[in-house]
Amino acid sequence: MAQEETIGFVGIGNMGIGIARNLMKYVQYSYSQKVIYFHNRTKDAPNVLSLSQDPAFQWCESTSEVAAKSTILFTILANDNAILQTAKEGIIGVLKPGSVHIDMSTIHPDTSSELQSLHMSKGSLFLSCPVFGRPDAAAAAKLWVLAAGDQATIDRVTPLLNAIGEKLIRIGPDSKAALALKLIGNMFILSNMQTMAGLNSYETTTARIKYKSM
Repeated sequence: MAQEETIGFVGIGNMGIGIARNLMKYVQYSYSQKVIYFHNRTKDAPNVLSLSQDPAFQWCESTSEVAAKSTILFTILANDNAILQTAKEGIIGVLKPGSVHIDMSTIHPDTSSELQSLHMSKGSLFLSCPVFGRPDAAAAAKLWVLAAGDQATIDRVTPLLNAIGEKLIRIGPDSKAALALKLIGNMFILSNMQTMAGLNSYETTTARIKYKSM
């Protein structure tokens, strides 16, 4: 039996809903408290309404309510401003000392470092865990998860991270490192997409020229 935890989740977007559902599969198998507390900025979003129909997911009216009930809190939000505002207003100082905030948002490394410092000042723990993969990969638990932060804390949450992805990559103690690698990876993926688009354009143009010359 895994260490007993209470799981919270904030950010039920296209990525978040798949991650939350896969976490629930692990929670129901491993924990006696088979519930995930969750919140989303938009209460009537389709993903939120979908989760609300499942009694295993319990809606909370605020991020702070989720944080107060959780020993492990996941967030995946749109940008730096969203995660900083959410953390400062509803997580930092609300999450109990020794509890863990796992942020999976793609943000600037300096923002992640700021979050890590804020948590340290209040006795809570922080892990930066951005992911590689699209919503379909999130739904299928096929994400690649990068994990940076205290290694004992990563050990503690490894079963949960394994439940949402097919590969877990430990980066080191500095939360900046995971985001730096994620941003480099995104640039590499974009570069490859642009190269492929260029090759496709070249092949299409060449084919048209050959056709016209026939």
